[in-house]
Amino acid sequence: KGLTPPAAGTAINSIVATSTLLYAGAANGRVYLSTDHGSSWSNIVTPAPGFAVNGLFISADNYIYIASSNGRAFICALNGTQCVQTKAPAVGFALNGVFAHANHLYTASANGFVYHSVNQGQTWQTINGQPDSSAVKSVYVAGNTIYIGTQNEYVYTSTSLTGGGSW
Repeated sequence: KGLTPPAAGTAINSIVATSTLLYAGAANGRVYLSTDHGSSWSNIVTPAPGFAVNGLFISADNYIYIASSNGRAFICALNGTQCVQTKAPAVGFALNGVFAHANHLYTASANGFVYHSVNQGQTWQTINGQPDSSAVKSVYVAGNTIYIGTQNEYVYTSTSLTGGGSW
């Protein structure tokens, strides 16, 4: 069953939820929140006006992480306030996905690399080189394994979470 659209006429690029809250990241650059399982929505933040929200992640410590097509990640309180913008891991390339775990922040970039930060995005390093010749679209970490999805239809894994390994 289709839910009420958060924003008519714009693509929804990412969905993430807690047990009581539903978030939608949209191509129009906004993050929407529903507190009633998608029956109604409100815009809670527009992190980079004019740039699409490509990915969302909610951390265990109750922050929402936003991957923007402006090439930066944003870290916000769950209500969309108190947003902090990271530095761009690769200037001129969109971020497609974001994942946070403990003190580690990971981003999936349109330039085909995955980036890692241990200081909330103030500095970045690439992880394991470029897996193939396409954009990295998503990133997820479970245990000691990082998973990424690429535009070339592949899923890659690595047990090197901070670089120096291979896909």
